[in-house]
Amino acid sequence: MLSQEAITPFLQEHVDIFGLSLYAKGRDILLERWAEACTQQNTRETVFFVNAHTVNTMYEQADFLSILRSADVLLPDGIGIDLAVRGMGKALEENLCGTDLALDICRHRSGFRIFLVGGRPGVAEAAAARFSHGYGGNIVGVHHGFLAGADENELGRLWEKIAASRADMVWVGMGVPLQERWVWTHRGQIDAPLVFAVGGLFDYYAGCVKRAPLVWRKLRMEWVYRLIQEPTRLWKRYVLGNPLFLMRLLHLMATQQREFRR
Repeated sequence: MLSQEAITPFLQEHVDIFGLSLYAKGRDILLERWAEACTQQNTRETVFFVNAHTVNTMYEQADFLSILRSADVLLPDGIGIDLAVRGMGKALEENLCGTDLALDICRHRSGFRIFLVGGRPGVAEAAAARFSHGYGGNIVGVHHGFLAGADENELGRLWEKIAASRADMVWVGMGVPLQERWVWTHRGQIDAPLVFAVGGLFDYYAGCVKRAPLVWRKLRMEWVYRLIQEPTRLWKRYVLGNPLFLMRLLHLMATQQREFRR
């Protein structure tokens, strides 16, 4: 880990909501910080994204809050979190959607070495080709994400493969909450300075899932486009999950107001 002196200025740039401390500044600061971190020996940082589905999962699974809090950096992702922060009278400099941030990482002047873990067999390979040839990413290795029941031998081979690649970053795309649990369990064995949990990122760039057109994204309606594409898989997350998230936000706001009046 970085020294306390090195991380303290960074940790002050956050907002607290739902029991989590979310990074509140812009991506340029992050990219430079990560580039510096990759040059330092013994740096081990974990990065998770937090969206409405993440928060709902946190309420439903008692231990998930502590797993999220184990991350060194929690990034706000999606309109739900943006609305929640605003509703609490706070603000984010920008919303750090992982799908877009990945491209910034690939294009950064530092030339990060990136290892992909996740997706069905062949998905990570297809995503790696897109990142490498379309966006200038330096992908140094891939592995599928069917690792929930992997034995020690298979995991050992993966740790060796990551170490041999000299990756600066490992992107783990298994979906919430499996990916966070997997990273939390195995972070000590992953020999890379930075590990990110990136959700369905590989499916987008492998072409398995079509991303919403830019106009939908500007209107902050990308989740609607996703629901139209995959109603059977995503109806519970969005049709039930979004109202539930808003109810939890309203309860949080009401609780804060009561405490303020005391």
